[in-house]
Amino acid sequence: MHDKKLRETEDMANTIKELARPGMKPKALIEAVKARHPAATKKDIARAAFLSVIISAEYDPEDTQALHDLAMDTRDSPET
Repeated sequence: MHDKKLRETEDMANTIKELARPGMKPKALIEAVKARHPAATKKDIARAAFLSVIISAEYDPEDTQALHDLAMDTRDSPET
C-alpha cells in the first residue's frame, strides 16, 4: 500500500512539474492536476508539490518558487 501511494505521489509530482509556471495561481494548478488525477485531494497535491520542490530546487529556481507557493497555499486549506 505504501509503495502504491509513493508511486501516485511521484506521478503527481511529475504532473505538477510539467504544469507549474511562474505566476500561476495555486487554484489553477490544483484544478489542472485534478484533471489528470481526479482522486487527488488538496493534501495529496500539496505533498506532491513539496516533493517537486525538493527534486527541482537545485535545477530550476523559478519553477521551484511556483511549486513552493502551491504547496504553502494548499498546506492548511480545507479539503475539497
